[in-house]
Amino acid sequence: HEAWGLPLQLAITLYLLHQQVGVAFVGGLILALLLVPVNKVIATRIMASNQEMLQHKDARVKLITELLSGIRVVKFFGWEQALGARVEACRARELGRLWVIKYLDAACVYLWAALPVVISIVIFITYVLLGHQLTATKVFTALALVRMLILPLNNFPWVINGLLEAKVSLDRIQRFLALPSHNPQAYYSPDPPTEPSTVLELHEALFSWDSAGSSQETFISHLEVKKGALVGIVGKVGCGKSSLLAAIAGELHRLSGRVAVWELSKGFGLATQEPWIQFATIRDNILFGKTFDAQLYKEVLEACALGDDLRILPAGDQTEVGERGVTLSGGQRARIALARAVYQVS
Repeated sequence: HEAWGLPLQLAITLYLLHQQVGVAFVGGLILALLLVPVNKVIATRIMASNQEMLQHKDARVKLITELLSGIRVVKFFGWEQALGARVEACRARELGRLWVIKYLDAACVYLWAALPVVISIVIFITYVLLGHQLTATKVFTALALVRMLILPLNNFPWVINGLLEAKVSLDRIQRFLALPSHNPQAYYSPDPPTEPSTVLELHEALFSWDSAGSSQETFISHLEVKKGALVGIVGKVGCGKSSLLAAIAGELHRLSGRVAVWELSKGFGLATQEPWIQFATIRDNILFGKTFDAQLYKEVLEACALGDDLRILPAGDQTEVGERGVTLSGGQRARIALARAVYQVS
């Protein structure tokens, strides 16, 4: 409530001050108004620095998340120092912006904290120059009213800074909420592939990681995948293998061309390079909300080579995995994720 309470308190105090010293209070008011542009410049710099600090903080949190998720690989190759240096560099950039914010905060607070004393001097000098006689009653009453200005004047910059920081955060939330929702009907072609034996067809398709097409683009002149075919994507680092899979899964922006999937309404399974396992039993991970079919479940386990894994686990497919259960190897996690994808589309 300080956003509206402080201006109201300030207005009432200035009115009472006018009752005591007349128009002489205008001199002090002009001085306060002259500092408003200075405070505006400082507040703008604070908001810009706060935006940069949040960007550096996001980069640091993302890096730490990636580091913790791959901590076994990091320890295995002895990359602790190199990655630790990258985290420290991100933190140093974040602290650099934070120091700028705090120095500007201090300057802003100092200006407004010293203002009541300067206002008193200016008001009394103006009052005398206007030909009035200062009396003890008017001096002490005016000083009391000026002291009443200390709270709103001291808190005013903090309120402004708080509102600016809130605006920065709300703008970030608004940008996230304004992101377009994924529309499979618009992404995939409503028509099936041209050949009945084709399960996937891409023709003259251009994809990008952002809607504006400013990032690296992936162009597929023509690609057909036959039903039941096993296709391997081979290429050097950065040639677009992951981008192609993301394009098929609808995770990229299609700028032009055609993407047709056979029986799209039934969906298709996706087992990514980094398997995702929920904190539940192995069976719950595979079923993923679908009804249990004993025969289909058995066939999926055999197809994904999970039989040997389940036999060595203490409770078979009822074994809890995750934080409260057993730790799975990378291969076991990949096979469970593959079994989930196969079970969903079978």
